[in-house]
Amino acid sequence: MTEETRATMARLTPILIILAFTGLSIACWSYLENGYRQQAQSRMEAEAGSVGTLIKLDLESGIPALKRMVSRWETNGGLKEREFIRDAENYVRDIPGLQAIEWADPDFVIRWVAPLQGNEAAVGLNVKFEKRRREALENARLSEFPTLSQPINLVQGGKGIISYLPVYTQSGFDGMIIAVYRTDKWLSNLLEKHWEGAGRLGISVHMNDTTIYEDPLYAAAKPDEGPHTRTTEVYGQTFSISVVPSSGLATGPYPYLSYQVAGALFLVGLLIAFAAYRMYPLKRQNLELRRENTLLLRQSRENYRAENMARTANEAKTKFLTGMSHEIRTPLNSVLGILQLVEKENLPADVAQKLASARKSGFYLLNLINQVLEFTKIENKTVEQLDEDFTVSNLVRDVHATFSAQAKRKGINFDYRFIGPEDERLHGDYNHIQQILFNLVSNAVKFTEMGTVSILARIHQIAEDRYRLLFEIVDTGPGIPETDLEAIFEDFCKSDAGINDGGGSGLGLSISEELARMLGGTITVESTVGTGSVFKFSVEVRTASERQHVDTESPVANNPIPPKSILVAEDNNTNQMIIREMLKMDGHSVVVVNDGMAAVEKIQENPAGYDLVFMDIQMPVMDGVEATKAIRSIVPAASDLPILALTANVYPSQIDQYAAAGMQDTLTKPIVQNELRAVLNTYLGASTKKRQDADTGTEGQLGDVIDLSVLGNLLDMMNNRAGRALIHSIRRNLQKDAARLRSEDLPTSEIVMISHDIAGLAANTGMKRLAAHAKNVEIEIEETQTPQALVAPLILELELALFELSKALPSLFTDEGEQKTG
Repeated sequence: MTEETRATMARLTPILIILAFTGLSIACWSYLENGYRQQAQSRMEAEAGSVGTLIKLDLESGIPALKRMVSRWETNGGLKEREFIRDAENYVRDIPGLQAIEWADPDFVIRWVAPLQGNEAAVGLNVKFEKRRREALENARLSEFPTLSQPINLVQGGKGIISYLPVYTQSGFDGMIIAVYRTDKWLSNLLEKHWEGAGRLGISVHMNDTTIYEDPLYAAAKPDEGPHTRTTEVYGQTFSISVVPSSGLATGPYPYLSYQVAGALFLVGLLIAFAAYRMYPLKRQNLELRRENTLLLRQSRENYRAENMARTANEAKTKFLTGMSHEIRTPLNSVLGILQLVEKENLPADVAQKLASARKSGFYLLNLINQVLEFTKIENKTVEQLDEDFTVSNLVRDVHATFSAQAKRKGINFDYRFIGPEDERLHGDYNHIQQILFNLVSNAVKFTEMGTVSILARIHQIAEDRYRLLFEIVDTGPGIPETDLEAIFEDFCKSDAGINDGGGSGLGLSISEELARMLGGTITVESTVGTGSVFKFSVEVRTASERQHVDTESPVANNPIPPKSILVAEDNNTNQMIIREMLKMDGHSVVVVNDGMAAVEKIQENPAGYDLVFMDIQMPVMDGVEATKAIRSIVPAASDLPILALTANVYPSQIDQYAAAGMQDTLTKPIVQNELRAVLNTYLGASTKKRQDADTGTEGQLGDVIDLSVLGNLLDMMNNRAGRALIHSIRRNLQKDAARLRSEDLPTSEIVMISHDIAGLAANTGMKRLAAHAKNVEIEIEETQTPQALVAPLILELELALFELSKALPSLFTDEGEQKTG
């Protein structure tokens, strides 16, 4: 297209726009006008119909009153004039528009009139004198039903209509009761009171081409179209109602709107035409902008593809880490199990100390692997927090004990000190705080070849119930270049020193920073190359509440108490066997039931027969919470019968729920003999009276490792036959649960119940990884739309646990069939 053609089009475009908007303005004006006209027509027709309905209802509402007069007349064989006049005057007052009520004798001569005033001319009138009246009278007498006359000229003056009601007695026809309506007064009163269009619309009412009412607005109106008419039938007569609009209603509520809209459209056309005229020089710029926009869109698509590739790579990285961690975990579990078995031997003090340090280091290493397994959760901000009581002194000393051997081998000084009340009992997420310190101290010891690594713990009270903990890990290592200070907190990133060292995954500081942020804390670093580094970790914790705390290391807590009668409600056969054997070892009398309802029934049978109740939470028939409520209705006082929760569900909100139901404490699965004895000492010991409404408390948490030492401890408490029966029971229950989980269309509620059974059994018997998987399914199954996505991994984990249990049997029993003991 040539420049001349473009110029011509630029000149013609505004003219074409003006022409188009002119046509649009005319069409819009015509459309609005027609719309107003149609609306007015529909409105007038509706108003005419409503007036017809009013007339019909008003006439029909008056007939029953007149029928009552006829009925009295026929029942009594007639009425006295005084009675007739009294009833008629009452009806005239009650029925607006009635001119009079009259009685004509059988010869149709009017004898009685009420009211008489204004109607004197009707007395003595033979109503058959006029043809219309005569026809109406004959029709009424022959039909014996109410009849309405055509419009007539009343002797009282004006036009009216008459309703005739024939009267019959035993002797035959006894005259007529006549209701006289003067149409101008009747309709004027009716419309003013009940018609919303009165005073705004003109109206005319006709009967058989005779006008019986017409208001001034109708006479003065000159509508563009004829009146809008509707008809209605009443007692054989046809009423035609015609309505015309006033000038304002004829043009609509906004009489000039159509002109305004048309004018506005025309002005818009002018403006657009002017803009088109001025826009031609800008078209070239617009073309350039579109080219740039195309380039940006292409770049955006490339960025989107790159983002998808990065996401895919991140998912592959996570799968790799998970697979690697699982592969490392299996031999590490065996190492930890053997360490715990060897540690049970009567060893020299220095060897026992080294084994204890090795065992602690192994568990810390396992905890690191667990953090790698949870790396995806950390990235998605879905790591669960579990607060518990602790002291800073124990926290720091445990971390120090883990790395003291490594520091000693490297010949570096490794110390710690406290500023503040290090033995103050605090409450916070101990596990994750310990994990952060572990990562920071591990890096410091690893990269320091000479000099010192020190831990400084500051404990500062900032409120009555809150403390701020500031940990400073100072080392004399190679230091970190300033350019790497931010990068070291990124995933899989290391400083030059870390690369040269060759160890570690590059995840420690990244995980630590995410965990610190989750806890509401911070991690900062100051470093000088050649001098060393200072990592500072700050976090706030609460003061531990004054709730019941059992010191499981106390000799008093660990001493068995005199034999007691104990009721255990637990639905898992293996768990039943474990707690029964533990309690029987100390001489207690134990009754085990399979569900909460059975426990309630035992208490009902003998309310004073038990010293204490252990109550599992999730059981068939009736769960532990409901069972506790029922038992508390039988034995209200906690001092008479303590009830302790026996569960792995120990989040604060869950413990509060148990306490609200009437439980006094919580014993956490897996069951540890010392903890069991300690809690029995607390509530049934000779030196401690039973408490009333004891506070709830629990210590411990569920790990995710397979700990063969737990099974070893259980087997040590049993003879060979009972031990093998326990192993057989564990394997049989797990195989049965696996078969049930493979069933198709398994209800969610049954999946939850099976997962709960697996979690309790696995936790009690040291299969912590399986317990964690089962607990995860139990918690998340209600939220997912694809339950099989959670069930399938649980089945695989369950089969792996059975396999590892089979491999572990030789380490649990000797060739001669006797249990190995440590």
